[in-house]
Amino acid sequence: MKYEKCKVISLPTDKAIETWNNQLVKGFTDEWATLSTPTEGGLKPWAKLIEKFVKPYQLYILSNDKLQVNDVVMSIGDYNKHLLFTIDEDFLKTGLTAYKVIASTDREIGVAAISSKFVDEYCHKNGAIEFVQVEYVEDWRCSADCIDKCIEAESTMVEDICDDGCVYGKEVVMPIENAQHEITVHPFKGSFETNEVIILIQRALCEVPSTCEYEGSKLNTWLKDNLKEI
Repeated sequence: MKYEKCKVISLPTDKAIETWNNQLVKGFTDEWATLSTPTEGGLKPWAKLIEKFVKPYQLYILSNDKLQVNDVVMSIGDYNKHLLFTIDEDFLKTGLTAYKVIASTDREIGVAAISSKFVDEYCHKNGAIEFVQVEYVEDWRCSADCIDKCIEAESTMVEDICDDGCVYGKEVVMPIENAQHEITVHPFKGSFETNEVIILIQRALCEVPSTCEYEGSKLNTWLKDNLKEI
């Protein structure tokens, strides 16, 4: 598992007020909240008035993942002129830049969901969340060609060979989704305590076991020489 830094974007939507269910909204005083509007009674008689004071929004989480045909992407322009679209082969050939949309509160665009817990946190911080850390899984996906080649080599453990990085396989890195098809998101920390930095560096070094002991000893020596509390 690894973590990727991803961008959070909020864009206004024309979603009908009658369909609001824990809908993210922004008030005329620039305060964020969630709002549900029952179809009968309740807020319905006040719908037109409510729409004058709040605007519904959708959240999008964008990554720098490699783009593929049929990915939903967003191009970010000046003055918040963002364009959301699905790419084709012609777009890939242009070499133009766009971010992959890996999750959204908009359930109609065919990507993973953003949990209500994160939406609540977004409101609690009044929209002041620009980046998040998203959990990704790393694995090997064996193409038909990979399996054929392994069989030709008279391998009796095709899956094991491919999992270890079969030269005919393809590494796959993708966001982790739960049973509700929600990605796993963590706040992006802007500052760290000394002990947190040490742990992060040690983990990074030990992702490659062969370098863990050697590089780890050099790290500990440097820490002792430069940080008095170590």
